[in-house]
Amino acid sequence: MNDLKELLLLNIENTADWRAGKAVEYPEDAVRNNNCSEALRELHMYVGALPDEHALWQAMKKCIDYGVGLYSIGEKENCMLSRYGFFQHGGEDPAGFVAELTSLYGNALKEGEKLCE
Repeated sequence: MNDLKELLLLNIENTADWRAGKAVEYPEDAVRNNNCSEALRELHMYVGALPDEHALWQAMKKCIDYGVGLYSIGEKENCMLSRYGFFQHGGEDPAGFVAELTSLYGNALKEGEKLCE
């Protein structure tokens, strides 16, 4: 398994655990927080099954190599994860999440390349 995949999987797992904790902390919203935690665990399995050659890992590696967009993407990634499965239950789209994250890295790389021209 590549290091980038491990980092993303750890972030997903930590967010799922955080949501499970929020379910205990806020019993009046336990259902949504538990649903979110469950959806994140399903996303974890989906991302874990992505091949090492997937476009997401390539885009992440290029951003790291060029040092572009890492902070802003990290913040957006955390925001996306914190809301994943929170507002809808059963309609989550792991492939869509991966595509959106891949696009974020790809766009950051394009912007970084423009700055270096």
